[in-house]
Order: sequence, then structure tokens, then C-alpha cells
Amino acid sequence: TLQRYRPLAVAALRYQDKLYGLPLAMHLDALYVNRTLVSEPAQTLDDLRAQALAGVPIWLDTTFEHSYWGLSAFGGELFDSSYQVRLDQGGFADWLAWLKAARDTAGLKLAADRAAVEQQFLTGQSAYLVAEPAFLPAARAALGHDQVDVALLPAGPDGNGQPLLSATGFLFSRRLSSAQLGLALEFAAYATNVANQGTLLAMAGLLPTNAGVEGADDALIATFMEQSERAQVMPNVPPMQAVLTIAGRAYQAVLEENVEPTAAAAAVTQQINATGQTDGQTEEER
Repeated sequence: TLQRYRPLAVAALRYQDKLYGLPLAMHLDALYVNRTLVSEPAQTLDDLRAQALAGVPIWLDTTFEHSYWGLSAFGGELFDSSYQVRLDQGGFADWLAWLKAARDTAGLKLAADRAAVEQQFLTGQSAYLVAEPAFLPAARAALGHDQVDVALLPAGPDGNGQPLLSATGFLFSRRLSSAQLGLALEFAAYATNVANQGTLLAMAGLLPTNAGVEGADDALIATFMEQSERAQVMPNVPPMQAVLTIAGRAYQAVLEENVEPTAAAAAVTQQINATGQTDGQTEEER
């Protein structure tokens, strides 16, 4: 059964090396482009800064989940082998420093308000938006089918821009009888066959987990599939929720409170690791 699914989608539904569900859809970001505002999408962070300097309006989201790709572009890592957070190892601070410099010297706009950043793109006030495939219908409706493009996230000095990848899927209760489980598995197989994964992609923008669905008939979806090969699976570990809750504070500290990037990265790393050690749960409960 697992042979039908993309390996990254399967990996996204593992906990402690054990599979706990069957993947229905993958979730990750790529770079939406307004072709009216920019003819050639930025391939690197240097390109992005140069375009901002040239007057191209650019808004970027500074929520951690949607801006993680910049950390990887500077060679940053989220966890070490024991899942202690490593945001204080250089890459995160370099990304924060780049954002601040691009804002202050090149005119790039930054905001932690996700809805506001999306609105800037939909109203033609930003050349770019970092978002999932599900945003595509809204973008095409607002800007016109031919004016919307999708590109790979820009690379940095130490690697490709790699978004976080997660998956939604089917989970099965241990209380099911063998007959009920058989029916549930049959439905999961039906929902994730090639035809129905194609339907979910076309109607709901859900990126397919079935390896047989390429999305090649839509170049934009094909780019998302290519971006999935340059993504980092969001690990299902207890510290991950603390990361998503706390790490964004570093952006606020650097961009609004003028805290030095290295100090901001160290502070959130300490907070996250302390939270993971004192959350009061045993490993079994987690």
C-alpha cells in the first residue's frame, strides 16, 4: 500500500519511526509571482534584494512557518539528532539580519500579519507571496489566470530555500473491528488513488501524495511538486509545537525592538528547549 505514496508524505506521518496514518495531502509553500510586477522571478536572495532596490514592491511574511525557508537558505537547521532546537547555531541569526538589512536598505516590506500579506498580493501591491497550492484559485481570481506564476523559493548563500512540509491523512482507531478497519482502509485507498487525488488537486488545491499524480498539465502545480523535493519534513516531536509558538518572537525582537539577531536567536532557542524539558509530559504521553 505504501508504495503508491510519495516518501516525503509517508515520512510526514511517522512518529518515532512508526507510521500512524495514511497520507491524503501534502502542505508546503512555494513562491507565488505576479507577472505584471516582475518578469523574471527571483532565484536567489540577492535577486530578491536587487528587485526591491529597483522598486519592485515586495512583501514577505515573517510568521515562522511561512518564513522558515530563509533559515535553510543560510544553512540553518531546526533540530539536532536528539531534537534539541538549534536555532542559535548561526543560520537563523543570518536570516534575521538579512531581512532587517533588506527592509532598511532596499525597501522590502515585512509583516507578521498573514492576512495582510496575502491581501497585498491579491491587490497587486506585492510581486510575491509565499503560500500553499490551495491559495492558487484566489490568486488567479484576483489577478487573472495569466498573471499568476509559481516559482521555487529563492536560494541563499548556503543552500536552497526549503519550506517546511507537513501532511494530513487518515488515522484509524484501535477500537475498530477487523471488518470496520477493512472498510476504512478501502476508503483511504479509494480517496488516494490517482483519479481522486487528481480531483482533490483540481477542486481543492490539495497537493497529492500519490506518486502517480504529477500535476504536469498545470505548470504551477508541477512547480509545487518540484518544491516538495526541496522541502524539510516537519518532524512530529513534542518540541515542534513550542517552535511554532515561540520562534516567531525572534522576528519581533529583531525587526521591531532592534535586538541583535544572534541574541534574539539564542533567546528563543533557550525558551523552546526549556519548554520542551518542563512541559510535564512523559515520553509515552507525548
